[in-house]
Amino acid sequence: MTKKTTQKNRDTVANDLAISLANTEQANPAAADLLRLCAFLHSENIPEEILKEGIKDLGGNFERIADDAAAWDEAMQEACKAQFLRHNSSRKALTMNRSLQELLRQGQSDEEQRKWAEQAVRAVNNAFPDVEFANWSTCQRLLRCAQTSTDLILKWDFTSEEAANLLSETAGYLHEKGQYAQARPLYERALAIREQLLGKEHPEVAESLNDLASLYHITGKYPQAKPLYERALDIVDAALSKEEESDTKKLHKKRATSFNNLGSLHKAQRLFEEAKP
Repeated sequence: MTKKTTQKNRDTVANDLAISLANTEQANPAAADLLRLCAFLHSENIPEEILKEGIKDLGGNFERIADDAAAWDEAMQEACKAQFLRHNSSRKALTMNRSLQELLRQGQSDEEQRKWAEQAVRAVNNAFPDVEFANWSTCQRLLRCAQTSTDLILKWDFTSEEAANLLSETAGYLHEKGQYAQARPLYERALAIREQLLGKEHPEVAESLNDLASLYHITGKYPQAKPLYERALDIVDAALSKEEESDTKKLHKKRATSFNNLGSLHKAQRLFEEAKP
């Protein structure tokens, strides 16, 4: 098959896809938006919760189906009708062919692509739980979509609170699973976004500093960890000194974390030096 024939076939598929999407849009606008959203998620085993819980504050056509199970089911059936999506009800997951995802994205302007990439990031962030042991199975289930979304954050240079939170939570889970090399750039980007959004002295910046320092600490990079721990402690101390700061209980907890982390680092450094021949 020649390149010219291949391109012609691809153009035919793209045209058929555009017609099918227009028909879906006419029948059920929310179904068409679910397809657009899925085009920016990981292609295989998209967890239902991203398309249920995740869409609740996205607005637009999702408002009609976000809190209405019957309307959501109707939209999902319409989205699957043209074979855009395959729905595995027993696993509560969906799959969209990668080539279809690519064609759907290519059919959008840069502005539309940015919009739907950001919607995907928000949906995954809404669905991704706190990184606690009890939630690990859910974190693992959502991990591939979370990693796809962190790629979108880096590609489109998103700087929202949702972007920073998803980077931090995804990195936190990878950190807990020992995947330090994958976690580090996500921690670093989360820190940069929070510094940009909140200022370098905000308590949430201290959280990001502690996260990154902890990763350096556990991988034996003590010189890199120490200044980050110290800066985090300074930020929390400064916040506690402000009379207008209302949430002192949370700040005291953050201070204890920073102080304990720094103490643990000093102990590790001392043991390391003692172990040298």
